[in-house]
Parts: sequence; C-alpha cells; structure tokens
Amino acid sequence: MQNRLYENIVTVVRNKASIIPIKNLEKDKIAYVKLGDDSNGVFLEMLKNYAEVTEISNSNLDSLLTDLSDYSKVIISYHKADGAWKKHDLSSEEIQK
Repeated sequence: MQNRLYENIVTVVRNKASIIPIKNLEKDKIAYVKLGDDSNGVFLEMLKNYAEVTEISNSNLDSLLTDLSDYSKVIISYHKADGAWKKHDLSSEEIQK
C-alpha cells in the first residue's frame, strides 16, 4: 500500500497565478527539472502524455537558468528514494538549484 501511495501522490508547493491546471499546452514550450535521488521515469512519461516536455539537467545554477530561458513553463519535481518516515531535507546541491 505504501508503494501505491507513493506512486499516486502529488504535492503542489506553489500555484502562483493559478496556472494549474495548465491549459493550451500546444502553445507552451515546457521544461522539466528533477530534484532528488529517486527515479522520475513514471512522472516524466505521464507529463509527456499531455505535452512535449524536455528534461533539463545541469548541476550549475547559472547554466541551468540559461538552459531554461527559452521555455515558457518549467515543471520541477522532487523524487526521494527512502521511506515515508525518514527525513526528506533537500541536499545542499538541490538547494543551490
């Protein structure tokens, strides 16, 4: 049951300007950035069912921001590999992003 919960949980941290649900996807250029140490495959494939999404990865913040500058929307997700009751603090690398 715990695995099913993890597979189906989504938490929206911020919905500035009420952009969720995202509409008119064909007009947007969407980038995706993954944080955390777990796989993001299922989540990314689900995103791609609705729109063209490009995964962007760069450990340097300035380079990441440059890479994202051409996109109209950026989706950031956090995937943690350990159990629900363990500490889920962001690593110093993730905070820098």
